[in-house]
Amino acid sequence: MTAVLAGRRILVPRAEGSVGAAVDALIAAGAVPVAVPLLAIGPPADEGALDAAVLALAAGDYGWVGFASVHGVGAIVRRAGVLGVGRSIPADTRIAAVGGATAAALRAADLPVDLVPNRGGSAAALADVWPRPAGDVRVLLPASQIGLLVLRNRLQDKGYAVDWVAAYAPRSVPVPIAVAEDLRFARYSAVLLTSPSLAAAVAATTPHPDVLMIAIGATTAAAAAGRGLSVAAVADEPTSAGLLAALTRAVVGTAADGSPP
Repeated sequence: MTAVLAGRRILVPRAEGSVGAAVDALIAAGAVPVAVPLLAIGPPADEGALDAAVLALAAGDYGWVGFASVHGVGAIVRRAGVLGVGRSIPADTRIAAVGGATAAALRAADLPVDLVPNRGGSAAALADVWPRPAGDVRVLLPASQIGLLVLRNRLQDKGYAVDWVAAYAPRSVPVPIAVAEDLRFARYSAVLLTSPSLAAAVAATTPHPDVLMIAIGATTAAAAAGRGLSVAAVADEPTSAGLLAALTRAVVGTAADGSPP
């Protein structure tokens, strides 16, 4: 089925310095991926709260720590190094990851993963599989400075005491003029949206409605819709294979109803 992608230009917005497996998957399917950095990831405006949380985490004050992105993992490991904390997360603190990429980042940092949803890869999916606490349990959630509070709210509803801390801040990178024009004139077949921040950056260019918007998950899809983008398909799982399958479904569906390719 991926033959339907042959020759199609697909925009792959990303954060600076990140390398997406989606590009390799698109090339293997015969598509022409255009990877463009539209976000820079930096420290939050105030690192004081983050440092306090890292020290409390290292001291064993939290029963759980939950990571909703690779960037959150990097922020905790980075600040632990700056603060001279030998092991940022004690062995008896349980660690949750929103999906496979985040779990891989934790393991690469020599940190175990105790909980990851089998499917979904969203804050809501992680909240669904997170067990209820036995007694008073504190959870640390290192997140984006502009992150959504879905996971915090759901865990509080389950009875946890949750500390949400800004661990990093995404900042928009100016969209290259040529990329913005290609979006407005539908010179891309589709865009792969892998975060709410990237969806916002794409929406700011006012893309042509014929450009298919493919979201990596429900949270990103909701953010895209909130910015006025019409999402053609949402990946069943937050992986390059999931994005490719969603893209293929959307392209096949568009061809079937006679819309522009």
